Amino acid sequence: MNRFSIFSILFFLMIGMGLKSQHVINFYIPACPHTSGISEVNNNLVNIFPNPANECIELKFDDNFHKISKVKILDVTGKFICDIDIRSYNQEYAIKQDIKQLREGIYYISIESETKTELYRFIKLQLP
Repeated sequence: MNRFSIFSILFFLMIGMGLKSQHVINFYIPACPHTSGISEVNNNLVNIFPNPANECIELKFDDNFHKISKVKILDVTGKFICDIDIRSYNQEYAIKQDIKQLREGIYYISIESETKTELYRFIKLQLP
């Protein structure tokens, strides 16, 4: 039972304009051991602020900054937008990135390290 998720669907059968009966159907869907596509993580490798942002975002990295090999911006479909120069960090392991050229929408910061790639979401707002 621990490897399965339980879902309940509530069906309402309507005859005419009134609710005549209600049925509950329970079924099991096996847990998927492998995922695919873009998945989002929420740990403390990097903090992005402000989020949402209009002109600039700041990426503040934790102590594992030296393990990062590449940082880039992707759109919501996973399409490459630009690289972020990780050599331009300050003493607090923070990088400022200009995002004025981006259209309003949802974007991802892709961070590649020695062993994995992590994605962090941010929102670009277009303020008047």
